[in-house]
Amino acid sequence: FDTRLLQLLAGLAFTLSLVAFMWMWFDPDTNSARQSDELLKLASEMLDCTKQGMTFDAAQQICELLLPATSAIAVAITNREIILGYTGYNSDNNVPGSPIRTTTTHETLEDGKPRILHHTDDIGLPASSSQINAAIVQPLSIGESIEGTLKFYYSRATQLTKTQESLAQGFAELLSTQIAASALEEQVKLTTSMELKALQAQINPHFMFNTINTIASLIRTDPNKARNLLRDFAAFYR
Repeated sequence: FDTRLLQLLAGLAFTLSLVAFMWMWFDPDTNSARQSDELLKLASEMLDCTKQGMTFDAAQQICELLLPATSAIAVAITNREIILGYTGYNSDNNVPGSPIRTTTTHETLEDGKPRILHHTDDIGLPASSSQINAAIVQPLSIGESIEGTLKFYYSRATQLTKTQESLAQGFAELLSTQIAASALEEQVKLTTSMELKALQAQINPHFMFNTINTIASLIRTDPNKARNLLRDFAAFYR
C-alpha cells in the first residue's frame, strides 16, 4: 500500500509540475516577456558588434546572431556594392567581399524601399540558390542615403509571416541607427582632428620662434639650461 501511495503521489507531483510548466510556457504574458528579453539581449549583442563600424567581421557576427532568431535559412548584409556578411544556406557561394548578385538588392539600394518577395523569380538569384523561394530585403540608411541592405532568405513563402516582417524591419532600423551613430562619431573625430591641425598650424611657428630665441639668449649666459631646453624641444617635436 505504501509503495502504491508513493507512486501515486509521485505521479501527481509530476503531472502538476508538467501542467505548471505548460501554463507558464503558453501563457501569453510570460511568453511575451521571454521573447522581449531575448530580443533585447540580441539587440545588445548586435550593438556590441558594431562598435568599430560595419566591418566585415561585424557584419558576419550579426548575420550569425540573426539567423537562429528567425525562420530564415540564410541572412546577409551588404553595402552598396558587395556582401559584407552572409551565413546559412549556400554560404560557399556568397562569401564576404563578393559582389551583390540579386536584382532586388540593387533595386532596394536605388529606391530605398523594403521588399517582401514570395516567389523565386522575384528575388533574382542564380540557379545555384534553388532552395531559396522567398525573401525580405530591408534598406540600411543614414538619413536619406541608402548605405546597404539587410536580407533574410526563406525556403517557403508561407514563412513570410507578419512576425518575420516586423523582426526584419526592427533589426534593419537598429542597424541603420548604429551605422549612423558610427558615421557621426567618425565625423566628430575627423572634425576635431582638422581643428587641432589648424590650431597647430597657427601655434607652432610662433612657439618655435619664441623657443629658439629663448635658447639663443641662454647659450652664453646659461649653456646647461640651453642644452636641456634643446633636448626638451627635440622631444616635443618627436
